[in-house]
Parts: sequence; structure tokens; C-alpha cells
Amino acid sequence: MDVALKKVDDLCSSLNISVRRSQKMRNHTSIGIGGEIDCIAYPETVEAAAELVAGLNELEIRWSSLGAGSNLLVADDFIDRVAISLKLLEELLLFDGAQVKMHGGYRLSRLAKASAERGVSGLEVFADHPGTVGAAIARDDRRRGVKLISKVETLLVARNGVVKKVSPRECLAEDLKLVLGCTMKLKEEEDKQLLCKTVDRYQQKQMVKRSRYSVEPVFKPLRSRSVERLISEAGLRGFAVGEAAVASWNANTIVNSGNATTADFLKLVDRVKNEVFKKSGLEIELALSVWN
Repeated sequence: MDVALKKVDDLCSSLNISVRRSQKMRNHTSIGIGGEIDCIAYPETVEAAAELVAGLNELEIRWSSLGAGSNLLVADDFIDRVAISLKLLEELLLFDGAQVKMHGGYRLSRLAKASAERGVSGLEVFADHPGTVGAAIARDDRRRGVKLISKVETLLVARNGVVKKVSPRECLAEDLKLVLGCTMKLKEEEDKQLLCKTVDRYQQKQMVKRSRYSVEPVFKPLRSRSVERLISEAGLRGFAVGEAAVASWNANTIVNSGNATTADFLKLVDRVKNEVFKKSGLEIELALSVWN
């Protein structure tokens, strides 16, 4: 066994953390692309996750947080790093009136649905979000003009092996590498049925549109112009390189129509950026996390 992997195994064993080795990342990303990774660690408590991060940093072993893989592009070749998944954290979704607490690995679409069912509003616009709460906070995601971080009161983050509760203003860039959980302040409503209908409408629309393998948003938003519109105006809806294609329903989405590779994806991204610049004079930037 590789020395680094042996150290990871020993560290995870000491913290009672499950480890899966030699995982194909194409099975852990929404775009269905990615080679084999060293291992994926699954802590079951936020305390264990914080200690794991500190241990990996001390060992100088590269690691990354793995959410739902909805905003992730992974190289086709071997990936030399440890992925940390929060999907096995102790189930935590606690409502106290309009206040709600959850762990960072909780699906944002499920949170929006659960909130609506309790007559709590504020997250309906995120009902079609494909990712996890922690990843969406880290990326400063927004839907229909609403920023998710605007709903957050406090965050749980890992600092020096300890779980810390901080406000969004106190949060450091390093903290966002692994958001362990948060508390949100929403709003109680009387019309629970209307909230649920709004959530269902967003989710059903997304289910109809989304390919089995897709990723969005591919490019970061611009203040002045809609990136989706810029790509559409460049005539790129449906444009493909290999089996990676710009989605017909949303030009800021790319789909894997079969056996696309990371190389296909990156060539398509470069073509889109170049064509948008030629047409509008504006530069657009990749919004995805890239692992290699």
C-alpha cells in the first residue's frame, strides 16, 4: 500500500471514519466524468470531519470537499487527493419556528421542500438546485437573484481540528473549503400549500429539463449581462465537442450525451469563451471546481 494512503487509513481508523478506495469519480459527479481517486472519506460527525481536515493538513495530503458533484469537473486520469463527503453525517434538520439548522452535506432541494412543508419560506427559489447546502454556500450561489448566504445566520466550520461557529462576516476563505453546517433564518407563512406548489413547480420543471449527466452553472455570472443569453446570442445552444454539448434548454449548462471526456469538456468551454468574446467583447470565467 502507498505510504500516503496508509497514513490516511490510519488517521481515518483512529477517528472511526469510513474510507472507500479507488473510486471512479464519474460515479460521483453529475456530469458523469472523472477518473479514479485515491479515496473518499465519510466522517459521521462534524467533530470527526474537523479532526480529519487537521490531520490531512498536518500530513500535507491534498484534500477536497465532495458535495453532490453538481459543480465539479474531474480529470480523466488518476486524481491524487482525498475527497471528504459529508453525506453520512448524523441526520440534522432541526426547525425552531423560522430558524432551521442542517449539516453541510444536506441537499439544498430537499431543504427547500422540507421548509415549504413546514410553512417556512425563503428557499423556494433553490428548490431546483442540484447541490448540497455547504457547497452552495462556499460558491456563494444564487437563484433568481437571491443569494443563499443572505439566509445564513451562523456557519459551522473546521479550524485547527475543532468545530467553530462563526457568522458569515467572520468566515475566512479557508473555512469555505469544508462548510460543516449552518443555521438559517427564514420566514413563517400561513399558506403552506402555496409554498409547496411553488417548490414542486421548480423541481418538476428541472426534472424535465435536466439530462441524466449535466453540470450547471458552467460560467460565473456577470453583473451587467446574463451569461446564458450571451452564449445563446453567440449561437452556441446545442453546440458540441465530442459528446459534451451546450444544453438546448439553458446555455449555461453542459451535458454529457454519452461518453464525453474531460478533454471534450475543456475544449467546449474554450470554444464557448472565445465565441462569446468575439460576439460581445466580454470575458466569461469557469464557475466549476476542477480536480486533477
